[in-house]
Amino acid sequence: MKRLLAVLASMAMVTLAAVTPAAAQTGLAVNPTAWASVTSQDPDQAHWSEYEPTWEGADVSVGRTDHGEVTRAFFELDVTAFAGKRVLDANFVLYVRAHGACGPDTEMWETGRISSQTTWNDQPQWLRELSTSPADCGVQGWMISEAVKDAVARGDEVVTIGLKSADESTAGRYVFWTTPSVGNATGPGMSVRYNTVPDVPSGQAVTAGDCQAPPGGPYLRTTTPSFLAMLTDPDHGGNEIMRGRFEWADAAGAKIGEAVTTEQTGDARHCVTVPAGQLADGGSYTWRVRAENSYTVVGPGGYETYWDMGEWSAWQPELHIDQAPPANPPAISSADFPENQVGGRVGQPGTFTLAPNGVTDVASYDYDFGRGFVPVRAGADGTATVTFTPTNTFPQRLIARSVDRAGNLGPTVTYAFRAAPR
Repeated sequence: MKRLLAVLASMAMVTLAAVTPAAAQTGLAVNPTAWASVTSQDPDQAHWSEYEPTWEGADVSVGRTDHGEVTRAFFELDVTAFAGKRVLDANFVLYVRAHGACGPDTEMWETGRISSQTTWNDQPQWLRELSTSPADCGVQGWMISEAVKDAVARGDEVVTIGLKSADESTAGRYVFWTTPSVGNATGPGMSVRYNTVPDVPSGQAVTAGDCQAPPGGPYLRTTTPSFLAMLTDPDHGGNEIMRGRFEWADAAGAKIGEAVTTEQTGDARHCVTVPAGQLADGGSYTWRVRAENSYTVVGPGGYETYWDMGEWSAWQPELHIDQAPPANPPAISSADFPENQVGGRVGQPGTFTLAPNGVTDVASYDYDFGRGFVPVRAGADGTATVTFTPTNTFPQRLIARSVDRAGNLGPTVTYAFRAAPR
């Protein structure tokens, strides 16, 4: 769900004395693509550079010197990593390397693009003020959420931000790090908290019982089936809080009901059971599911929780409720061991045919030669053949029943026979 993308170690609050620049980064690094500085003292001089997180590099200053020179700075930030995501908040941090008097405050603006031609006399347009950082001689930070959100919504690749003193008529200047510094703080850092819409659910299944029952369908003998689906999220951090929303409808698509699962953390299987009284014997129904995951934002009253809704799955194949058991027992016949007669021989295998006897939806049969019921699937014509080898001449019996496609059990029938001696 939520990820923190940190630029350099400024977001991790660690020093670089004993680690490499790569190790100092947390999450996915999103470095500025370029930065620029302009000064009133050299109004036609460009100070622009593609950003490289190296150990050496020029610093950037913002504010007014005691001699009246005014400087401003710009940073271009890559936001392509957030395409298709909901940006929750974003902030930009700079560490102060040197300073005069701590003040005045520093304003952060969204601006137009910068280039190698950016100078004091050719600055990008200052579009809107985003936030102000109070005077601080250690670290300064600015919320840039709206600029990043809007850039992502427009499909822009970058957002450009500009820094200037809140009062350029008052002396006070900050010199900020633009590159990592050995044993000290780091360069510019942007962190973005975001959420990604969860995936379309997969692995849908129906059971004729509770959520632990084996999958079944499309014919069920219960009016309270359970629906299952696997919910996943592209932000595979393991902390995504998700829930599933299931809807069911009749065969014409008219919604009957819905249910929301208990929240779970991370990718997991979710399940709901249809309450009694909503589905009826003889009815045909369909269902679908979507994943929803939560995210938090800071509102006027504190933290507020909202939910991002994934896309609905396709409507699942129709399921049919059938609680009527087969009306007739199966018909049993055997040329080897005729009913109520002596036939075949001891030790000689014989076959028995089970037929539907007028029942149109037989799926299988249960048969028993005295050692408990054994299932056998019916063929396309509704019949099944079983084999038995008698070991003595005592009276034998075959008990059988039909099982329809919903799993309903029909009445039993007993078929008696005996085997002739060897």
